[in-house]
Amino acid sequence: MGSISALPESTIKRILSINTPFFEFGVVNSWKSLLPLIGVCRTWRRIGLPLVYKDVFIDNTNHASIGCVQWRTNVNLILANNLVHLVKNLYIDLNDHSCMCLFLSNANKTFGFDDHRWANVEMLTVKYYENMFIDKVTTIGDERQKTMAPQMKAFADAIVKNMPGITRLKLSTFKRNSLGDIFSNTLANSFASQLYLIKSLKAISFTVPRLGANITHLNLWLDPNSEQLLPLINAESLHCIHLFAVPARFSWKYFYSESSEDGCINFRNLMHLRLEFTEESNDIDYCGCRPPTTESDECTKFRVLFPKLELLRIDNSPRSSDIFYDNKYPEHLKRIEINYSIGAMEMLRQSNIKSFDNFEFYSHFIHLDDEDIFYRSTNHFFGSETHKSNSRMTLNGLQFELDVRRLEWPMLTELLIFGSCEYQTMYALIEKLPLLGKIAVGDLSFNNIPETKLLMGPDSQHAVPQRYLETKIQQIHIFNTSGSQCYSNLGANCIQYLLLQMRSVCELSAYDCDWLNLPEFVHQYKGWFPHLGKIVVNL
Repeated sequence: MGSISALPESTIKRILSINTPFFEFGVVNSWKSLLPLIGVCRTWRRIGLPLVYKDVFIDNTNHASIGCVQWRTNVNLILANNLVHLVKNLYIDLNDHSCMCLFLSNANKTFGFDDHRWANVEMLTVKYYENMFIDKVTTIGDERQKTMAPQMKAFADAIVKNMPGITRLKLSTFKRNSLGDIFSNTLANSFASQLYLIKSLKAISFTVPRLGANITHLNLWLDPNSEQLLPLINAESLHCIHLFAVPARFSWKYFYSESSEDGCINFRNLMHLRLEFTEESNDIDYCGCRPPTTESDECTKFRVLFPKLELLRIDNSPRSSDIFYDNKYPEHLKRIEINYSIGAMEMLRQSNIKSFDNFEFYSHFIHLDDEDIFYRSTNHFFGSETHKSNSRMTLNGLQFELDVRRLEWPMLTELLIFGSCEYQTMYALIEKLPLLGKIAVGDLSFNNIPETKLLMGPDSQHAVPQRYLETKIQQIHIFNTSGSQCYSNLGANCIQYLLLQMRSVCELSAYDCDWLNLPEFVHQYKGWFPHLGKIVVNL
């Protein structure tokens, strides 16, 4: 039998790769799990060393109770063994002002920048969240940041000089953090021409005219007050776009497509698109028609192509529909998610999208003036012509009563109503939506329920439902109850009788609803109605 060291190198590398944990902040010793494997023999060590030491970390460990400020890191180990050339990813997580001060004062020594050049580092991930409230909102915090600004700039410049191969940047800090501005702006602009990925939870002030032609992932917060929201970006190389705090004046003019004709932007490789507009752009009174445009507005309109798009998410409302002016999507998408915007729903209704696998719509304060648009757009997306496997709608703050007669949602699988909903409306929804698997109601109201005979007992003829409901609902959640007939026998009878009609239900959650007497009801009737025996009741 051959030696284990005689295995093909590809097999050894596969074994080691499977056992290499993904780095995550707070689990700084996960890399040690590979040490026994690289001790098998010289071959395994040679192949495994790049996996063990590909990640270098500096993790904050501030213990205020004992007045000890320090951090955990494997930088010293890597320097001592002269393994800097193996490092691919650098992770820095410092969430305390004192720790950051100490770190910046010793950064050059910590990384050995005088003797070592970390030329093979490709990804830099930095999390800087000062945990002292005083540093985030008071002038004392601002003054502390000002005193550290020169050190932060020097550290950023040192990274640019000694880690010239960085192509992926992930930067996280408070939005109100001048040190974060210095660090993020310096790195983003210095590496702009070579970045494949950039992610920042803080707006970056770009001073470069354009990003590199090979950018694939763009995940940025924008500054709505900035004169230039973005530099020019190659649309054809992008695979993923996530933009946050997008102002109403946003336009596709920041993207270019060299292989396309003038006025056409082709995101030929884009698969994920998420746009989160500023809340100021939210629907107040949505108008289905675009407002009249001026001559200067016309230059912001483009014919935009998304031939490979799979996931589309829009948060808040684009005040103008210019960015949807002439967009061409695939006819089928894997997932669409629309939050807080009936306007975006209506705009996409008029697009060329015909079907999707998953659709999620979260509404927020849809006004009476938009009632027709609400039914028109939701009937389109949850109707029978759009084939999908999962679809979820959350209705929050409707300014009109839901009219079951006007809705056509045969493909809806999950419905959540945060607000008042009459029992009779809920009952009608359950009757009308054949694929519904879950329904949740924030406030179930019992008003104007026709008088019916109460359940007298399992042996009574009145306990036998006249018919069973053809439904697939497995979960019912009731968060609150109200109404003139709440807490009455008639109100309890409605829910109990509904359960007798629904043989598919497996779980019923009713908060602060002891008056429904559901556990006793299920125990009493499950002998005559076996499907009650599988229902889990949570009160």
